[in-house]
Amino acid sequence: MQIAPSGYRRHAARKRNPDLRCARARRDETLILDVQRVWKENMSVYGADKVWKQMNRENIPWPVVRLSA
Repeated sequence: MQIAPSGYRRHAARKRNPDLRCARARRDETLILDVQRVWKENMSVYGADKVWKQMNRENIPWPVVRLSA
């Protein structure tokens, strides 16, 4: 598999310095932590619908379509 050098360098730079990532990627990282927390607090049995409802109860915005896909 061939990878363009510029793509590799960009990826490596983002791994070294997470501040270089786009705002969406940084926001997703915090949302993923919230999703995992809600799921674990409910004995790891909640599905996407119940996690979404719980996060809405806690006033945590969650873009369901994008993160669920």
